[in-house]
Amino acid sequence: MNGGKNLYVFMRVTDPNTQLPKNVLVNWQGEGVPPSRKGVCARHTHDVATFFRGAHVTINARSEMDLEEDCILGKVAKASGANFSFHKEKAKPMPEAGPVGSVFQKANPRADIDARARDQFWVKQEKEEEQRRVQDRKTVAEERKELELQRRQREADQASARERAADQRGRSLEEQRKREKERHVQETTAREEALQQRLKEEESSVEAERRRERDDMQRQRVQEYKNISSAVSSKKAGFEQPAEEEPPSLPQRPPKKAPVPVPEPEPEPEPEPEPQPEQEWEQEWAPEPEPLYEQEPEPEPEPEPEPEPEPEQQYEPPPEGIYTQ
Repeated sequence: MNGGKNLYVFMRVTDPNTQLPKNVLVNWQGEGVPPSRKGVCARHTHDVATFFRGAHVTINARSEMDLEEDCILGKVAKASGANFSFHKEKAKPMPEAGPVGSVFQKANPRADIDARARDQFWVKQEKEEEQRRVQDRKTVAEERKELELQRRQREADQASARERAADQRGRSLEEQRKREKERHVQETTAREEALQQRLKEEESSVEAERRRERDDMQRQRVQEYKNISSAVSSKKAGFEQPAEEEPPSLPQRPPKKAPVPVPEPEPEPEPEPEPQPEQEWEQEWAPEPEPLYEQEPEPEPEPEPEPEPEPEQQYEPPPEGIYTQ
């Protein structure tokens, strides 16, 4: 082996314990190898061991003493883990031959008693075990029955709770519907009352308007009657003044002519009532018929006095001595 190089040795030796061949890998690092080289080659050991597959023992050697045969075999023997050989059979000691005898043995009553007691003990154990199994089955059945009863009770409680919740929800919905119905009835009643009130107000306003128009018309007629009466009275006074003077003696007047009747003023036509505005009626509410109002009788005009005939003026001849054209 060169003391200034790093070398790798792969060899086969015979295991002294098992007499089987063993593969040995030797990693040689000489004393004269530089430290830098040793550090680089220290990482190569694993790769070399992978390359030489089947190595049973790896030995790191730095001197010739580490590569002696006894040292290598000792390390291989320690690594094998067995101290016997597969190829060498050791002598087995033979027992000494005794006198030949029969197979008869003397009866032992105590042993028989012990056997019967043992059998009884095991029979008793079997009975107890059977009883225990029966008791376990009963316990399991009772537990299952109890669990089933609990499950049914729980389901019944849940069903009753659901029914109560459904009843409560139904009652709440019914109360809500009732409140909504009452509110709707109240709103409808309020609307109808408001509509009736509005209709009454409109009827009262229409009636007041009619009454005012009737009063105005009556006042106009009375005023017209007064005007006509005053006009007739003034004419009558104008006719009566010349009649009071004593007329001069005149020849007999011709017969009187029939007086010309004074035409009476025609009564003004009553104004037609204005059409009432159409009112929107709701379908559900039918309007009440309007009450029929009796018209007040109009006052009859007083008969006008017949005018007296005006006296006819007689022609009087002018006195003599007066020139007339």
